[in-house]
Amino acid sequence: MPLYLLSKDSFLGKVPVLPKIETFAGVFDGVFSAELILKLFEGLFRAKIKKEAKHKKAYRPIWPMIILNSPKGWTGPKIFESKQIEGSFRAHQVPITLDKTNKKNLALIEEWLKSYHPEELFTDDGKLINELKPLIPPKGKRMGENKNANGGLLYKPLKTPDFRKYAINVIPGKTESQDMMELGKYIRDIIKFNEENRNFH
Repeated sequence: MPLYLLSKDSFLGKVPVLPKIETFAGVFDGVFSAELILKLFEGLFRAKIKKEAKHKKAYRPIWPMIILNSPKGWTGPKIFESKQIEGSFRAHQVPITLDKTNKKNLALIEEWLKSYHPEELFTDDGKLINELKPLIPPKGKRMGENKNANGGLLYKPLKTPDFRKYAINVIPGKTESQDMMELGKYIRDIIKFNEENRNFH
């Protein structure tokens, strides 16, 4: 049973509740604790509908699904420097700035990252705790192993032109050019060279 995360800015996040119910057969609206979500998953997976789906070939069940409607940046900083982060476009950006010359926000970043309680998820040497290891999908069932999601399994060697042909003879103080314009010529020809392999389709 899939768990869909919908932000309020997404298309489905803006769809009224009634069409969502018709589309997904149910909407759970609210904030769920991790414990509650796990209980719901366990209960729904063991539900009668799954057993019926295995034995009735002509029966196509409507599989249950949880839709969690959450704001963007839900687990990050709510407000920073009097600007709303959670639920706004700023959640797409760097929520708290930090650089070598300005370390005043280091404590805020530390507080934010520690809110995920890594000490409960990892051992002292940084390994995942044994209790969580069963959650890792077995080999062959991992998303990256799906040939449709992993381009490496459908990989065809990239044909590239000789980059030296695109070199610019720079005369200091005289040569005028733009890096992206010159790089664009190289990328253009890479696409042409690989039309037959459909690497860029």
